[in-house]
Amino acid sequence: KDNYAQTRTMPKFSVDSQDESRWQPTPPSYMDGLEPHWNKIRSFVIDSAAQFKPVPPPKFSMNKDSDFYKELKEVYDVSIEITKKGDAQHRHKKQSGGSGQFGEVFLRIEPLPDDDFEFVNEVVGGSVSQNYMTAIEKGIKSVMQTGVVAGFPVHNVRAAVYDGKEHPVDSKPVAFEIAGREAFKKAIMTAGPVLLEPIMNVRITVPEDNMGDVLGDLNTRRARVQGMDTDRGRSVVNAHVPLAELLSYTTELRSMTGGRGVFTMEEDHYERVPTHLQADIVAAKEKVEEEE
Repeated sequence: KDNYAQTRTMPKFSVDSQDESRWQPTPPSYMDGLEPHWNKIRSFVIDSAAQFKPVPPPKFSMNKDSDFYKELKEVYDVSIEITKKGDAQHRHKKQSGGSGQFGEVFLRIEPLPDDDFEFVNEVVGGSVSQNYMTAIEKGIKSVMQTGVVAGFPVHNVRAAVYDGKEHPVDSKPVAFEIAGREAFKKAIMTAGPVLLEPIMNVRITVPEDNMGDVLGDLNTRRARVQGMDTDRGRSVVNAHVPLAELLSYTTELRSMTGGRGVFTMEEDHYERVPTHLQADIVAAKEKVEEEE
């Protein structure tokens, strides 16, 4: 029995999953005279192949209005965070005959590590009515989503209105909404804005012979190795890697390992983009928006 196992190989069958009429495996030569047994094997092969018909991949639309595009942008897009307090003032004044528009806002912002956004009214003396605070907050939130620096959204900010002016006739909610929006834009630029990028937790499994190549390649991707292990004779690397460095990793890992390497990744946290890369990212984003 052992000698048979050493000298014989399992028969190999090829099945064309796109054409059921070609699911006709032929018996290997050493099964001559054993047709009844072969017929049982043949039926088993055909039935098994039918269970593994390829499922066409889902079609994802990259149109800006598609749900897929919006979800991808929300999860993986770069965002902005401030590093210090910022202060700004903006007066919105518009006169075009008849009733005009007037609103002035003094705004202070600061980092808010434990929450996405907080709005505070610190006006003393009634220089800005409480009725206009909702409009100011609305203006700030609108620019937080569309972005101040190259269109990237802003997170983790506390905004406080501490002074302002209003006009008994020309002041309207829309005027204070615009004033709040523009004051926030100015304040962000004085608050040390930095880009944040998604960092992925990556698990890479490769043959031991390829471990050196994989580690060397990770060093070029701004990766931080978190640990190494073995799993059923294969080497495993766990690392934190910026998502921007993984966009073509599937192809490159396959090339390094002769198709024997695999990896999985999941979002772990956000970190600041290195200073020397931030200017390039902003410039690239602005160029894309200009072309659009």
